[in-house]
Amino acid sequence: IGRAAEGDTVLIAAGAYTETLVINRSLTLAGHSAETTTVDGGGTGTVVSVLAEGVRLTRLTIRNGAASTEGGALYVDGSAVLSAVEVAGGVAHRGGMPVSPPATHEIGAAFQDALGQ
Repeated sequence: IGRAAEGDTVLIAAGAYTETLVINRSLTLAGHSAETTTVDGGGTGTVVSVLAEGVRLTRLTIRNGAASTEGGALYVDGSAVLSAVEVAGGVAHRGGMPVSPPATHEIGAAFQDALGQ
């Protein structure tokens, strides 16, 4: 993501990745499939933070985030389109997956219990 230019598509190979991501420019993150491509925060922070307009997330599972304020699994303060994305196991003081207004979002995703149960 760090080397991607505005508007690029970052292809993510099938696998489980333990990390947290900050997306601060318009790009697409495309996994192989939600069943085979997982970004796991390991319970150490927000898994994916979207801080830009025009971000697309597709064919991913985002899980196991924990934040002291908001956005345990997914935090959006911009605009994002989610397609074939599973979000699970996000824990935060004010919600595991907040989406800050006035952002607009198109969501085609499966969401599990915010506590990951």
